[in-house]
Amino acid sequence: SWQCNMYALAYLNTIMWPAIHQILLGVWSALDDRPGDIGPFLLVLISILFFPLQGFFNMLVFVSPRYQLWRNALPEEPWTYVLRCTLSLEDPPTGRTSTTNFGSTTLQHSNHFLTSKRSVGTAPTATQ
Repeated sequence: SWQCNMYALAYLNTIMWPAIHQILLGVWSALDDRPGDIGPFLLVLISILFFPLQGFFNMLVFVSPRYQLWRNALPEEPWTYVLRCTLSLEDPPTGRTSTTNFGSTTLQHSNHFLTSKRSVGTAPTATQ
């Protein structure tokens, strides 16, 4: 599936730069009399930046199907709002039954998304 391929590409993108750096460092140190030279700065910088980002890339791949569900449910909304909804615990709305004005945009959600198990500001009871 495409998600498996994206996980593999995320891994290769993070491991490729340090591997290229190590290979070139070995070649340069064998050809050069200056052992310990770090090689081209840009390659070192890319290695240092991309290697710790593997978890972030994996998170993007993991969240992308859920983001697509939210994007299909709320096509008019800005991507930042859709991303915030994606990272929430709520399920994507299935229908657009009510409209709420929120700032300058109009948000359309299903009743399931707008209703919660208890009202804000009320103390939980033994049945909740």
